[in-house]
Amino acid sequence: MEFSSDGVVDGTRIGLRGERGSISPLVAIIVGLALMIAMAVGGVGEVLHRKAHAQASADAVALAVAGDGIDTGKQVAIANGVTIVSSTRLDRSGVVVHVIVVEFGGVRSTAAAALVNDGGGGWISETSPSG
Repeated sequence: MEFSSDGVVDGTRIGLRGERGSISPLVAIIVGLALMIAMAVGGVGEVLHRKAHAQASADAVALAVAGDGIDTGKQVAIANGVTIVSSTRLDRSGVVVHVIVVEFGGVRSTAAAALVNDGGGGWISETSPSG
């Protein structure tokens, strides 16, 4: 069997001429799919980040309002880059509960906080995510 560098064996050309370059479209499709998956994962990550930030900020603002009043809560909101959507003061069996709704990047989160007597003459702030 005689083989030459131009793909001819014993006078017969081997290989598939019609398939030449067919790998390029396949590679382009695979790369395109990989990019779409990466963008989707990045988008989901961004939404989860916004949700976590909004909830942590709502907790911080609610604690600030419960402990030091609405002005301090507004300062905490500004420092965290969130907007206070609503602030509600509820009196539940002698305990004042502050319910705060904040928004960050289109995501809203709610938290409630109250000053609770620690039994030793002092007060502690407690928070509870509620949204």
